[in-house]
Amino acid sequence: MLALIRNYIILVILSGLPFSFVWSQEVDFQVTRIVAKDKMQHTFQITTDEAHYFNTKAPTKIHAISVDKKEQKIKFTMTESQASFQLRPQQLEQTCDLQIEMYICDKAKTYCVPKTKTLTC
Repeated sequence: MLALIRNYIILVILSGLPFSFVWSQEVDFQVTRIVAKDKMQHTFQITTDEAHYFNTKAPTKIHAISVDKKEQKIKFTMTESQASFQLRPQQLEQTCDLQIEMYICDKAKTYCVPKTKTLTC
């Protein structure tokens, strides 16, 4: 009897894995950098596809990581359709990477998944 219960639990756990794996593979966001004409400001826009939105209540993180591995929080604005932040060229010179963590949900409201990207400056 215990073996049957154990096998049932394993089956339930394994049957849930493919769905979460598929979601995490299909859901993503894109980052676009826009350089001002005077090259004094770089604007980064973060978007996702039409079937998804950003969860504005989730703990979104955008950090600049310096060469000595120190993290600095980046201020950003965010709506369900996009997020954006700005950096000056001097800030980009002092950083090694930009790490972005967004929570993306489907518009049918059946799931939300965290997605992280690290951009090398």
